Amino acid sequence: MFLWNINEHLITPESFASNMCQELELPKNVETQVVNQMRDQIQSFQELLSTPIPQLAQEKEFHVILELSVSIGDQFYSDKVEWNLLGNQLSPEEFAKGVAEDMGLTREFETAIAFAVHEEIAKTKRDLIENPQQVHQYTETLPFFNLCHQPPQSTGETSTMMELQGLRYDTRKYGDEFRPHLETLSEWEIEKRETEKERNQRRRKRETMRVGGGGGSGFEGRSDREKKKRYDELEGTWRVF
Repeated sequence: MFLWNINEHLITPESFASNMCQELELPKNVETQVVNQMRDQIQSFQELLSTPIPQLAQEKEFHVILELSVSIGDQFYSDKVEWNLLGNQLSPEEFAKGVAEDMGLTREFETAIAFAVHEEIAKTKRDLIENPQQVHQYTETLPFFNLCHQPPQSTGETSTMMELQGLRYDTRKYGDEFRPHLETLSEWEIEKRETEKERNQRRRKRETMRVGGGGGSGFEGRSDREKKKRYDELEGTWRVF
């Protein structure tokens, strides 16, 4: 697992794989597999970056909640942050470096946290592209964390929701959910936390799909052509939405 500059021109996946396999004394067929996997993932991210989200075309900011979890050895880092999906003022690498310095973490954590942020951003963008109704879902849930800002008189439901994205003021838990945690856990406990996170993500996605698209479940009465079939990797089953 490592970060790769999608605009890299000085080194190719082929030369990277060749050097890595030489250093680790791996057979030639492993080198070919590494190159193929790198090419597939690079192409996937390039397609993701080049695909716009029409509902956000006129927006300058769009905030989402990222749930991060990183384990190195028996150290388990978890955090929940609000991230501007359309902004570039703060990169995942800069965020990770600040967290590592503030918490006195090793350099391994810095790279792993940056990777986790990139991964969550990519997942969120992919979900918004595949299921545009989630745009409204995000803007509808975020205001629950915002008690400072009173929205203007409604001129349109979506625009009013966008206005609510801003400074958070939490008098219930005083931001306890939005702070980093570092725990020492056993391998079984770390695996359990990761499984719970994946289950919660799938549950929230199902809830969003259920309420999206208007009345009822939002998917009743759809023709077979309009329904989407997706593979759930964790459960190993196909689901039709």
